[in-house]
Amino acid sequence: MLAVMIRLAVLVIIVAALPCCKELNPAYCNTHTDQRCGTDASTIEDSSTVADVPPVEAPCTNNLGCKLATAPACDLSGGDGVCVVCTATDHQLCTGTTPVCNTSHTCEACDSNADCPLSDLCLPTGACAAETDIAYVVAGSPANTVCSKATPCPLIMNGLTAVTGGTPRPYVKVSGSFDEGVTIDHSVIMLAAPGAQLTRTSDGAIVTVNNASVVEINDLIITKSKAGAGVFTTGTAAVTLKRVTVSENNGSGITCGGQSLIVAGSSLTKNEQAGVECSGGSLTVTGSTISANRGGGITAVTGSFDITNNFIVENGDRSSAVVGGVFLEPSPSTTNRFEFNTVADNHIRDSISAPAGGVACNVAAFTAPNNILARNDVNGDVSRSNANFAGPCTYPTSTIATAVPMLQFVAPDADPPNYHIQTGSVAIGLATTPTTVVVDFDGQPRPGATANDQGADELVAPGQ
Repeated sequence: MLAVMIRLAVLVIIVAALPCCKELNPAYCNTHTDQRCGTDASTIEDSSTVADVPPVEAPCTNNLGCKLATAPACDLSGGDGVCVVCTATDHQLCTGTTPVCNTSHTCEACDSNADCPLSDLCLPTGACAAETDIAYVVAGSPANTVCSKATPCPLIMNGLTAVTGGTPRPYVKVSGSFDEGVTIDHSVIMLAAPGAQLTRTSDGAIVTVNNASVVEINDLIITKSKAGAGVFTTGTAAVTLKRVTVSENNGSGITCGGQSLIVAGSSLTKNEQAGVECSGGSLTVTGSTISANRGGGITAVTGSFDITNNFIVENGDRSSAVVGGVFLEPSPSTTNRFEFNTVADNHIRDSISAPAGGVACNVAAFTAPNNILARNDVNGDVSRSNANFAGPCTYPTSTIATAVPMLQFVAPDADPPNYHIQTGSVAIGLATTPTTVVVDFDGQPRPGATANDQGADELVAPGQ
């Protein structure tokens, strides 16, 4: 009897000494769905400390072996499977504004339409547009109003009237060359393929934006109207043009009377009247070239303006123009800015007392710093008092000159001209008036060295 009791006591001691099986298992992890964390959990002594140890995935053989939400795809390209954010075959894991799986197996924004094979449209936000949100327009397509990717419409107006679920599609993608007048009376973003061009051989503006429409047009060439502006805005329309060319129209490049106009990274050239003329509303022009417009470069009256980092050159006509480079007369008590512009070689006709070949600015106590005003003229005379500027505005830390050699422009007398500055320019480092402008015409940082350069171009050191 005593022997039996001793054996039972020993058995109880052995059983009591044995821990729970899950505590002996070095791969146990109570935070993981299959309770396996890999060998890095081998130091876990009891389940109370498991939650403090990061789970480590064992080599995977397929996506089922990847349990972490931050790395749900199994990459087998390197031999042993590794759990990653995405792979080439699991690119659908990338969504929103980062829809592309890169070679590092992380998600990033699209930067071309080729990154978006389903819709063929990479949006400026970096997201791929949904195919059902796009009206596809390809010049020369058979007549239809479907405007799908498979069955594109032949006219831009077809695309603007295409609907999904009773609502106009928010994006219109255009390819090819079109001859039509386009009227936009609702909010839309229009994106043009490389070389896409819109002209109009009948009378009227090529593009008219009405009502309270919020419209953005990207990369389109708007050219050669028979009679009328390239772009005309009215009502309370808010229009943004990015990387748009508006050229050779038989009226102004842009005539705006809407609520706002933004022109960014664009080219307004060789229009018969003004490059852009706005009456009322707010006008923003940045990083753009306004050149060779017969009726003058920029006119902004009875509204407000924000004009920075532009080349405003060779506008006006010596025998007829009453506006040369710029004419500014905003509404009282508005906030305005005119900084870092290169205004050169613009012209007005003789016998004009107030306007200037360069900048006519009628804003009391207004300062326009850090600009270049050079070799503008009145009927060819660069020495006239109103050749470079007229009006009460002042131009601190700007270069105002009747000649250009000391400015060291790259090629001011070539065709086409180039008014970027070179080493040795007197404009370098002299734009010392404090500013919030941090890039130049080319998007390069300001300052490029220790102090900002005057005019639209910042001379950036090699390697920057």
